Amino acid sequence: MKILFYISLLLIVSCNIDQENSPPNNLYIQLLEGYIKQDSIEIEGLISERLRPYKYYNLQYYKGSEVPPPPPGFGESYTNEQSLIRNINTNSKDSINVMYFSSSCDSTHIKYQIILSSKLKKLPNISNWSKKNSDSINNNKEFYIFYIPLFNCDSTQVYLQYDYHKGTYEEGNGAVFKKQNNEWKLVKWIFRWMT
Repeated sequence: MKILFYISLLLIVSCNIDQENSPPNNLYIQLLEGYIKQDSIEIEGLISERLRPYKYYNLQYYKGSEVPPPPPGFGESYTNEQSLIRNINTNSKDSINVMYFSSSCDSTHIKYQIILSSKLKKLPNISNWSKKNSDSINNNKEFYIFYIPLFNCDSTQVYLQYDYHKGTYEEGNGAVFKKQNNEWKLVKWIFRWMT
């Protein structure tokens, strides 16, 4: 019984530590501002005030082929560490053939962050920044949804993702930024999906 109590206590403390040690909102905002500038996003629509979590899915196979995740939906992105890292390293708008998030430590860390993002009770709020950078009323129903940034093991690389919606048109894009000389530099664009 004591062992169960100590394990429960350890889990509670570790969850609290994870919440406290997650990057501060100002780092998220700095990264998102850099992404918007680098991607030349025209902010004419609304930016969601909360960064969205990822939904983790376990890889499944049918007749030797990988079963794809559920399709992306309104503010939902199903992923896992293997498919995300494969997508980062194969789909891009550039021709640079560099591998990102390639160590086993990075893979484990990405998995942990994806799972943790869906369990956070208080998602990072960027409301002050998003209200400053978008219209509060949007007749075109144009809006952006950004997801929680995912870092590699030593926090020198970060994956950023957004979904864009305007009427019936929707798309999702991502990017990898690398910390160089204490600044985040865009190193790779990733096209994810379009309807």
